[in-house]
Formats: sequence, structure tokens, C-alpha cells
Amino acid sequence: MRRKSHQQKRLHARRKQQRIYLAPCWNRGSAKQETAKMQTTQEKTHGEALAAMLGIDVEEITESKWDTYGLRTFEANGGEYAIGTDEECDKAAAQNIRESVWAFQGWFIADHSPEGLTGENIDALRGDSCENANAALIALIEAGSGMADFIDAAISADGRGHFLAGYDGHELESDCGNVFAYRIN
Repeated sequence: MRRKSHQQKRLHARRKQQRIYLAPCWNRGSAKQETAKMQTTQEKTHGEALAAMLGIDVEEITESKWDTYGLRTFEANGGEYAIGTDEECDKAAAQNIRESVWAFQGWFIADHSPEGLTGENIDALRGDSCENANAALIALIEAGSGMADFIDAAISADGRGHFLAGYDGHELESDCGNVFAYRIN
């Protein structure tokens, strides 16, 4: 049996470590094993994914103490980024949309409200109330096509980046396609 040199052992250990961190991007093993690996390395995966998206070293990234609509937030490259999985980003965008229905164009809200309402009717109802009109507008949408349909239509029209990336409206996608980042300042 041939013995490994010290250099070969270090190289093997480094490769093994890389596989652990990159496991969520690879399609190996059962879905249950994949989920367990992703949960145990999620912190490192999010930071490493952001570093890869920005083309910087992972050491240049610092996790913030707050979140953005439930997405973890990191400081890197002179900006702040919210980052999450596809499912987490869908939930975050939906939460943002629910909180900002009052800011949508009247005609868009009317398209998802009960028949007979126009954009002008919505604008008149909203008036100068802004955020205070949100609950009433949500009730109209629920009576029409429903919030799920409204949220899907809003994301289809503008993309998640419009709702989550306050800085530039862009969505960054990791090479593995499972992690997305949004610059928030």
C-alpha cells in the first residue's frame, strides 16, 4: 500500500472541504441528503455564493445584523446585499409586494380587483393616503383575483429584483442557480 505524501494529504483535505461547501449546487445523492448538506453549510454557501457573484474573496464579506424581508444581508464590495434561495426570495418579494400595494399603478390594481373598477377609481380611493390605503387595496384585490395572482403578476411584470434590489433593481444569480442576491444600497 502506497503512503500519501504530506502535500497529497493537504490537497485531498482541501478538495474534500470544497465539496462540502459546494454540495448544494451539485446534484448528488438523495434530496433529503442534499437538503441536510445545504442547511449545515448555508451560512458558508451564502457568503461564498455572494463572493463568487461579485468576483471577490469570501474574506471581504461581512454578514449584517439585520435581514431584508427575511433574507440574510451581507456587506461586500462597498454595498449591502440581501441573499437567499429561490424559495426565500419568492417569500421576500411577496412580503414586499403586500406591504407596498398602495404604490402600484391604479390600472394594475384594477386589473386584479372586482370587475367594474377602473384605475381612476383606484386612484380616487387611494387619494393622498399612500400607505394608509394599503389594507383597503388588499381587500379589493382579495375580492378580485386574489393576492397570490396579484403577486405572481407583479413579479412576472417587473421581476423580483424590482422589489428586492432597492439600489439598482437587478437580481444576481449564482452559478449553481439556487442562490440569488440583491443589492439594497
